[in-house]
Formats: sequence, C-alpha cells, structure tokens
Amino acid sequence: MNFEELIVLIDGAVYRHRHKHLRDIDVLVLRESLNQKSYDQIADENNYTGQYLRQDVGPKLWNTLSASLDVKISKKTCATVLEGFWHENRTMQPELVLTHSAETLEVFGDNSSARRYSQPLDKTKIDWGDSADSTVFYGREPELAQLTDWAKDPSCRLITIIGMGGMGKTTLSIKFTELSHPDFDFVMVRSMRNAPKLTDLLSKFFSFVGLEIDTGKMDLDEQLQQFIAILKSSRCLLILDNFETLLEGNTRVGEFCPNYEDYGSFLEQIADQSHQSCVILTSRELPQGLGVREGAKAPVRTLKLSGIQLDDAQAILHHKGIRNIDVPSLEGILDHYGGNPLALKIVASGIMELCGGDLKGVVPFLEKGMLQFEDIEDLLGRQFQRLDDTERQIMYWLALYREPIALMQLEKDILSFNISRQIPKAVQSLRRRSLLERNSSGIFLQPVVMEYVSQRLLESLTDEVAQNQYVLLQTYALLNAQAKDYIREAQERFVLAPLLEGLRDIFDTNDGIYQHLVKLLERLRKDTPRQPSYACGNLLNLFRKLNGHLNHLDCSQLSVWQAYLAGVSLQDINFSRADLSRSVFSPVLSTTLSVNFSPDGSYFAMGNADNNVRVWTVKDYKEHQTLQGHSHWVSAVTFCPEGQFLISGSFDKTLKLWDLETGACLNTVHGHQSWIWAVVCSPDAKFIAHPECEEAVLDI
Repeated sequence: MNFEELIVLIDGAVYRHRHKHLRDIDVLVLRESLNQKSYDQIADENNYTGQYLRQDVGPKLWNTLSASLDVKISKKTCATVLEGFWHENRTMQPELVLTHSAETLEVFGDNSSARRYSQPLDKTKIDWGDSADSTVFYGREPELAQLTDWAKDPSCRLITIIGMGGMGKTTLSIKFTELSHPDFDFVMVRSMRNAPKLTDLLSKFFSFVGLEIDTGKMDLDEQLQQFIAILKSSRCLLILDNFETLLEGNTRVGEFCPNYEDYGSFLEQIADQSHQSCVILTSRELPQGLGVREGAKAPVRTLKLSGIQLDDAQAILHHKGIRNIDVPSLEGILDHYGGNPLALKIVASGIMELCGGDLKGVVPFLEKGMLQFEDIEDLLGRQFQRLDDTERQIMYWLALYREPIALMQLEKDILSFNISRQIPKAVQSLRRRSLLERNSSGIFLQPVVMEYVSQRLLESLTDEVAQNQYVLLQTYALLNAQAKDYIREAQERFVLAPLLEGLRDIFDTNDGIYQHLVKLLERLRKDTPRQPSYACGNLLNLFRKLNGHLNHLDCSQLSVWQAYLAGVSLQDINFSRADLSRSVFSPVLSTTLSVNFSPDGSYFAMGNADNNVRVWTVKDYKEHQTLQGHSHWVSAVTFCPEGQFLISGSFDKTLKLWDLETGACLNTVHGHQSWIWAVVCSPDAKFIAHPECEEAVLDI
C-alpha cells in the first residue's frame, strides 16, 4: 500500500464530505498508526504530548474518517480498513485523484521536519527558495479563503499581507501557496530579508521560467517589460516575503531605502498592467504608491493580519505540551499580546519552565506580573536573559548568517571547542523555546527574532569597541568573506554599516573612528599574536567600509579570518606571519594561454603562464580550484566528457590528469619531445591525443 496515494484518496474523500482537508497532524497520526506506533511513541518522536494525541487528535481523526469513508474505523482497525479502501478506490475509481485540489501534502519525516510530497498529476513548476515548511499551522481559515478568492479574481493582481512581526504572515503565505499552487503554471517564493537588488530578482525569475536572456544587455525598463509579458502569457504566483526589509524604518511609512526605489516602479507596473498572474507581498507596512491602487475591487488588495482566535491558541499550547488550559487565563495572555502566535509560543516555553507545562500553576506568576511583558521586544528580551552562553552564541551567529545554515557549518565557525560540542543540545533547547526555526537547508531565526538579536549584538559591539575591547570581535565573524554576494552585501548593510554609525555617534568623524580602530588593531597585535580569532578580519572589513582602502596597516602575526579584500587597495599593508586562510583577495592572474569549458557549462579552466591551472565557476565567477604541479607554462587544458576530471598540457612536456573535486593530480604522462600546445580526450575518457603523438593512454 503506497502511503502517498492513500493520503490523496483519503484527503479527497474528507474534502468532499467536510470541505476541509486533513491537517498535518492528522497525516502524522495516520501514518504512524499504520506503522503500529502508539500515541505515546508518536508524541515522543514528534514533540507532542501523548494526552493531546490520545484525547484530542486521535478521536477527531477516526470520527472524521469514519464519516467520510462511510465505514467504522479506529486506531486498531485502520490498517485493515484502509488497505481495503486503497485497493478498491485505486483500481475502481482512479478519478478520485482528480476530484479535489492537488495541494501539497506534508508528511513528517523521522526527524520531525516536514517534507513536501507533490501529487504526480500536478504540473506546476515550483521554486520554494528558503521558505520554511508550514508544518504546524492552526486556524486562519477565513484568511486563507480570502486569499484564495482574491487570487482567482482576474482584477486582483497584487496582494499585500500586513501585520506586526511574529503574527504569522510568512506561514500564512506558504500555506496558501501549498494549497493553491495547482492553479498556477509557475510558483516562485523569495525572501527579501537580505534585500536583493531588483535586477537580481528578475534575473532569477527569468531563469526559473526557462527564459534564457542576458539581462546584462537590457536596461531595467526592458526587463520589466519582459517580466510583465511573462505574467500575461503564463499564470504565475510570486511570493515576496519580508518585503519591509526594502523600506526605510525611520522615515515616512512605506518609503523605499536608497537604491531600492526601482521596486516602486516594479510594484506599480504589476498593479497597473493587465495580466493573469498574482504577486503576494508580506510586510509590516504598506509600500509607498500602493495605497491609491488599493480597494475591494481594485488591482491591489490588502489583508491586515490580526491575532489568532482562542481555539487556535489552545491548539498551539497543546502542541507545546501545555496541559490544564484555563480559558480565562489563556484569554488574558492572548489579549495582552494581541493574539501574536510567536509571543504565545514563547510564553508557552516560559510556562513549561516555570510550572512544568501546567497552565493552572502559572496563575500565581501572572498575578505577580512575572509573565506580563510590555511588547514582543520586551518578551524576547526576558527570554534572551534565560539563555546560557552556548545558546546565546548560536543566536548571535544565526543573526549574522542571515540565512538557513547547517549545523556542521556552525560547528566549524564557532571557535570554542566547549561551545561547539554543546551545539546539538542547545539547538534543541532553542527550538523548544520557539526562538529557532528549521527547514531543509538548516536552522535560522524568524525575522522579528533576528532583528532583536542583531540589535542586541550591535549595541554590545559598539560599547565594546568604544572601550577598546575585542571579546565579541574575536568570537564572531561580522561578515562571511566566502558567502554569496547578496549575503555579504546584506551583512555589510545590516551589520557593518550600523556598527560604524554607532561609532560615529561616539567619535564624531570618520577620522576619529579610524584612529580608534588603529589603536585597537595595535592592541590585538600585542595581546593575541597567532591566536585563532575573527577580530583582525572584522577590523579590516570595518576599515574597508570606512575608507575604501587598507593602506599602511600592520596585521603581522595575526589571524586575518573572514576579511573581504577583493578590489581594495593594500598598499604597504603588513601581513608578515599572518594567517590569511579564511580571507578573500582579488585574484591575481598571469597570462592565460588556454581556456576550456566543462561539458555542462558550469566551469571553465584556464592554463596560465605562472605554471598553474585555475578552474572558475561560470555563474558567479569564483575560483573553484587552483591546480599546481607543472614546472612551466600551462598551454593546453581540456575537460573529460563527464566533467569530473581535467587534463592539462605544458611547456614542461608533460600531461597531467586532475580530480576536480579534490584538486589532486591523479597521473602524469612523461616522455614527450616538445611543448604540448593542444590536447583532446576521447568520449570514453580512456585516451587523449595531442599534435605530437597519435595517442597516450591514461589510467582513469
């Protein structure tokens, strides 16, 4: 019995009977019940309580299935009954698969993270980006219905979902996408949290829909015309999450940040031009220029997201393991935070710690004001104070990464071994506190949490640097030199620039900041020579951002990690005995004698007059490997047909076979009588040929 096919059939029957789909938790309980697991086992493996599954989810699920399938079904009989149902409907009624909306079903994996299964008949092309799985989703049925109606209205072209941080805008947009994507030809989800340039966004969109154009040869107006043409010819759904990142927070509401004003024209054209697509923004405020285009029947519609209802709040608390839920107390908590789901989750974590998850036991604390916080920022501040050193370091690192990150990378970047070995336990603790999220790409922070943690770190950094201290500078890399360009640019905008602005308030001028940072660099050389540290790299990044050059600085005997030095003047800088292993410099290329592209077009190799072969990525022009081993100019390079190996010929009269994954030289062929100017490889990669001899055998 195929579980995915079974879920499609059951969900279709439930939808026809109730006009509602199975919930994620229903799918989980059903699957694990078929695997003969008890409620307690399911609860333990998926962070629920056995009582919640046994007394609430289970009975409701079996009653729903019994009514929808017109057969008595229970946890004990589900395997037998559903196997018969599957065989009967799979062979006799294949049209059942087509009778309900082909939504994306989420099924928990063994690690409790959601995994999306798309039905085989769904032909929509989807790019989820870094969107989080909406594994736990409660309520919001009126909002989902409103979004669905608007998206089907031909006159509605642009939808904005507005609400304060933590209200669930992102989760709502993702759940809507999962339910509605079969109505579209193309679906693309993008987070704006790292403020991508409009040209970069359009380039990725064109590539996603299969349009091969060189945007570098088009001005912005031409790109926007092409974008609108696609919205007209195909039904597209474009989700732009965290759009408030592009808006100035301390000026007139909705005004775009400098260098991002072109997004205003982008939105206006989406709203003004007739097309069959839908663009959805999530934001904390309405972007400028949309208000005059907004209305019940206008091309722009706005959904103002308010707090969740009492029933949904109860479901969230059940999921967090809270028991003995006292409705008046819950109503008080809900009213105090305006129904903010994130605030409710964080309060639930406090209830778990204070009184073991018993809501009745929290009443004395409520009466004493111990769980009464001014707002979401105050709530986060109180929660942050409860974190240990490991948990705080993880939170700071995630705020600096600004994108989902794997645990292995986190362990690599944290300098302290004692901290690093506690990461798995600390991550689990942070997830229980609802301070940390996870998707298929790794762990990350919700935007409202990331903003709070970033601001807290920046305030501490500013005070520390002003006092000529460097503990935080040593511990954290404020910029990742090897990161993708848009991440590095976001780190400069949201970390380096605010830090310099804070220092400018203290030292008045750029020269005052420069002189102070030079003194701090001198102290580093005196106190921490040759010690593992991010401090010098951080200072160099600040110098570069401040002055645009690093001339005459002395970084001798220091660890220069995560310094981005490409395209910056380094006149008379002293790097003697410095560790430069994690920094990025401008590539220095000697004369290129030969060039060849990989079979899939992803890489190109250059043979240089400095005796090296350099392999570069085509997409972002970054150096992938430097292959060293020839003793003279490299005059010929070619990729083997499968792209895993490369062959080079040189004026040293040798041929070399290279492994492109490791950079290792696998074989060297000697004995040639003259320089090797050209080389080719046979389709089976067993033979190579060059002008001097007919063939040479390489043992690959």
